[in-house]
Amino acid sequence: MDLRTAIATLALASAFGAYTNTPTGGRTIFVGPAGSEGMVSGDGKSLDRPMTSLFGANGALAKLANRQNRGDKIVVLPGFTYDGSAADFASHIGTATYITIEGWGYGDSQPTVNWTAAAATWLFDTAGVRLINFKLNFCGTVAATTFTTVTPITVTGVDCGIIGCTINTGLDTNTGCGSTLGAIACVGAHRFQFINNRCVNLDVAGTLMVSCLSIDGCNDIRVFGNTFTGGTTSTTVGQIHFVTTASTNVYVGYNTVENLKASSTKAVTSAIAGVTGTIEFNFCRVQSGILAYTIATTPFLCSFRQNYTADADTLNGALDVAAGTAT
Repeated sequence: MDLRTAIATLALASAFGAYTNTPTGGRTIFVGPAGSEGMVSGDGKSLDRPMTSLFGANGALAKLANRQNRGDKIVVLPGFTYDGSAADFASHIGTATYITIEGWGYGDSQPTVNWTAAAATWLFDTAGVRLINFKLNFCGTVAATTFTTVTPITVTGVDCGIIGCTINTGLDTNTGCGSTLGAIACVGAHRFQFINNRCVNLDVAGTLMVSCLSIDGCNDIRVFGNTFTGGTTSTTVGQIHFVTTASTNVYVGYNTVENLKASSTKAVTSAIAGVTGTIEFNFCRVQSGILAYTIATTPFLCSFRQNYTADADTLNGALDVAAGTAT
């Protein structure tokens, strides 16, 4: 067996884990849209008999509720859609830990979750919950209506992750996430991974969304390879914003971060001193100036390496020395 065949075989074994035993006894549950061709509602043990709900008392999360550290996976098939209107609409996960929720499909076929009421929230409040390849519409699906007045996602569990998702934080110039903590709040979420996501806020006026990602006391957090674009409520508060308690050993790298609010000067910011780690190889876009990083009292205590900032569409950007000196 050549290397390419071996890799493909391992990938298939992982995808179809429902038919195999893992060392930890992990389960794989399939979830699909109701009424899909060739599928019937089932127990989720196979691709052609998927469960039709991810959330709720009869959903896949409830089926795994309270299973601890087993490496369980929920595979959500293309075309799945859920409209979340309740606070903590994923609460049926119970005390389960180390679960991967993986969407299959791309573009319009990505599994989709819509926040459709002002109080709707998804709380990542147990350890090791990872969400991969979903479309998340924080403002529902109707333009010019403010659905979300609380933070749509709050992460408090350690070892959680949001990876490869399309995240809509504002549908038009009047519709965004109206929360003092922004769209996604990480609080004590050590080792959180926010990787390869595309975050778009069409509310470029910044009338509602304070920030896209707020980080409070999260050690070893990784924010890597993402695109953030749109406005924030303040010219001096960025899409990535550190708050309240200093985070240590953070890594923020290889992101594109745009604050398109009129006269904005900052894209990555902190309201507190003492944030440590590395911030490197990011490209920022603001509307005024080329110093896109700031802290309220003293500079970030981070290593800054090769970060660039532009203040117009047509510019390549210039080296942003942050609080340091170019050498």
